[in-house]
Amino acid sequence: MHQARILNNHIVIQTQFPEQIKRLFPKHKHSQIKGNHFVAIPHTVETARVCNNLKIATPSPIRTQYDWPGRYTPRWYQIDTAEFFTLYSRCYCHNDMRTGKTLSSLWAADYLRGIGAVKRVLIVAPLSTLWDVWQQNIFESFPFRSFAVLYRDWE
Repeated sequence: MHQARILNNHIVIQTQFPEQIKRLFPKHKHSQIKGNHFVAIPHTVETARVCNNLKIATPSPIRTQYDWPGRYTPRWYQIDTAEFFTLYSRCYCHNDMRTGKTLSSLWAADYLRGIGAVKRVLIVAPLSTLWDVWQQNIFESFPFRSFAVLYRDWE
């Protein structure tokens, strides 16, 4: 797997096939240095997803372009989890208990909402966690966001 570098909000890739990259990413910059071809493309969630699908290890822009609001500073594994959520539109999180999954998912949702990738988020969770966990995290970290709890009593 190739490794990409991030410079000035661009993904920089060394490649032997700059024309193929040009077809995938029309908004690219190309340079040749000492016979090596380098391509720079804007660092967005979509370009990061495409690069990862091409086996070019590329971090999500949430790592460098997000302010991580709220009263808590994210731990490294929460950043990894939020990055995972932004890079894969269909994913599951099987992190252990007490690792900050709730806040990681809220940060990812807030980031995706901020860049216009999503408008709303649906959270499906056990009723016992909706008020004590989700409401508390939304209120503490995103006080200006609104939310509603919908549930059905099956009795």
